[in-house]
Amino acid sequence: MTGLGLTVEQIVLTCAVWVLYGLLHSFTASLGLKRWVARRWPGQMPLYRLAFNLLSAVLLIPPLLLIYLWHGDWLWQWTGVGWWISNGLALAAMGGFVW
Repeated sequence: MTGLGLTVEQIVLTCAVWVLYGLLHSFTASLGLKRWVARRWPGQMPLYRLAFNLLSAVLLIPPLLLIYLWHGDWLWQWTGVGWWISNGLALAAMGGFVW
């Protein structure tokens, strides 16, 4: 058990799942794979972006599920003015993506 309320195995597995997600996400976003798909199935290239987004969303479920199921103690928690500033900036960033 660590000071975070999680076992070492849980932390290692969660990190490994995030690394695996990152590797798969980077591979599917790579220009090399896009070129290979374009050469092999040129007519299906418009569907590549849709497939990439769907795959990314589905592959995001396991690491988020592990974090939800194996939540530990807070490393830090914003309070007071810091809470308003941090959440306001996060909301502005989300608004920037929508805009």
